[in-house]
Amino acid sequence: MGAELLVMIAPKGSKEEILDWYQDENHSMAISHGYEYSGTWASKDEGLVFINNVIFDSYEEAEAHIRDGNEKWEKPWAVPFKGYIDTAKMKKLKEELSRLNSEKIFGRSKKISDLTKKLTSEIVNQKSTYKGCSSCGSKLKASLLKDYVCPLCNASLLSNTAQKRLDALKDKMSPEFYNVKIDAIKSELKELEQKEASKSKEIRYVVGGWCPS
Repeated sequence: MGAELLVMIAPKGSKEEILDWYQDENHSMAISHGYEYSGTWASKDEGLVFINNVIFDSYEEAEAHIRDGNEKWEKPWAVPFKGYIDTAKMKKLKEELSRLNSEKIFGRSKKISDLTKKLTSEIVNQKSTYKGCSSCGSKLKASLLKDYVCPLCNASLLSNTAQKRLDALKDKMSPEFYNVKIDAIKSELKELEQKEASKSKEIRYVVGGWCPS
């Protein structure tokens, strides 16, 4: 089994508030990805270790300290560095990141389910009494159909136009579609965080470590 490095900048606050934030994030990761070998904090030992013997001058140095020192089977570290206050652009990016993560988990399946129900309803309520299956040649009573697939051969009963519409939505709403957008925002956000951290004297914490995957 391998390991993935997962680090985040904790919100501004006391150590107690940072610990509460970490526990909330850890819980969310467990719900979304599970505990064992998930590549998230949920797969590490429970708890958070605050590094108190050094304050790094930049985000990069604090992250490097975690990258070079934390082991995948130990607790995540909270490493202090000279921090900053989120800019308006950073807040906007974080809001968009939260929206995309939420939609990836909950919104995708709902949108696909809603369209599937709509297309199935159009077949069931069609003017013709029967719906023919172009794959197996069966003649099916439309009002008894429960889905848009043939109950005999599992082939789609949708028209070419309707099938293309459903396929297009699935492609657009695929996890890969969201991952590309999420990764791009994370990359831009990380650059802004590093820029702000380099010019600030406020103390913030990088939290994370190597996670079993």
